[in-house]
Amino acid sequence: MKKRNRYWRNIGTISIFLLPAFSLYALFVLYPAANAFYICLFRWRGVSGIKTFVGLANFAELISDRVFLISLFNNLKIFGTIVVIILCVGLFLATKLSKRIKGTNLYRSVMLFPPMMGAVGIAVLWRLIYAPSFGILNIFLEGIGLSQLTRGWLGETTTALPSLIIVLLYRWLGFYTILFLGGILNVPRELHDASYLDGASEWQAFRYITLPSIKHVIVVGMIFMIANSFNAVFVFVELMTYGGGPRRATEVIPSYLVELAFQYGRFGYGTAVGVVILVMMLGLSIIIIRPVVTSRQR
Repeated sequence: MKKRNRYWRNIGTISIFLLPAFSLYALFVLYPAANAFYICLFRWRGVSGIKTFVGLANFAELISDRVFLISLFNNLKIFGTIVVIILCVGLFLATKLSKRIKGTNLYRSVMLFPPMMGAVGIAVLWRLIYAPSFGILNIFLEGIGLSQLTRGWLGETTTALPSLIIVLLYRWLGFYTILFLGGILNVPRELHDASYLDGASEWQAFRYITLPSIKHVIVVGMIFMIANSFNAVFVFVELMTYGGGPRRATEVIPSYLVELAFQYGRFGYGTAVGVVILVMMLGLSIIIIRPVVTSRQR
C-alpha cells in the first residue's frame, strides 16, 4: 500500500511540473492541428466569418489537382533520394569516423558546420553558387574546360530539383552522420573484436552487429528525414526557386499550400493540403516505426 501511494504521489508531482509545458504544447500544436481538420471541411477565404460547408469536396478536388500531384511527387522524390543517399553515405562516414584515425575530431566538427548554419543563409549561399553568369559552379566548369556543361541550374526544369536536393543533402548530411556516429560509438567494441577473431570481415561485422544495434537510431533519423523532406524544404524552395519554379519543377506541398492560402485566399482548400501532409507524415512514420516495435515485442 505504501509503495502504491508513493507511486501515485510521484505521478502527481511529475504531472504538476509537466502541466505548463503540456498546456503550451496543446495551445500551439494540438489545438491548431485539430482545428485544421475542421477548417478543411469548409470553403473559406480566411478574412471573413463566412464559411461554406463543403464536406470532403476539398479532398475530392485534390485528386484532380495537377499542381498538387506535381507537388506530392516532388516531395516523394526528395524524401526517397535523401533517405537512400543519407543512409548509405551517412552510415559509411559514421563508420569511418568511429575509428581512431588522425583528425577524427576535426572531421566531426566540420560535419556540424552546415546543420549549425541558418537555412536562409545556406539557401542564399547556394543560390549564388548556382548563378548562371557569376556563380562559382559555372566559373569552375569553364575553368576546367567543361563550358558546355554550364547552365542556369535553378532556371531549367531538368536541373532545378536535383540542384535543390544537393543543397538539402549539404544541409542535413552532417547532422545524420553525427547521429549515426553516436549510435555506433555505443555499440560494445568487444562484439566487433569477437567477430574479427571468428573470421568475420569488416562488412560482415557492420551488417550483423552494427546495423542491428543501431536500428533504433536509424528509425529516429528517418523520422527526422520525413519532417525535413515535407516541411523544412519549404525555406529552400521559396528562397532558391522563388516558390517552386521554373514551371512548378520544384513545387512542393508546403509552397503550394502557402500559394493557395495567401495568394488565392483559399484557406479551406489550403488547409486540406496541410491535412494531407500531416496524414502522410504520420503514415510514413508508423510504417517506419512498426517493424522496430514488433521486433522488440518478440
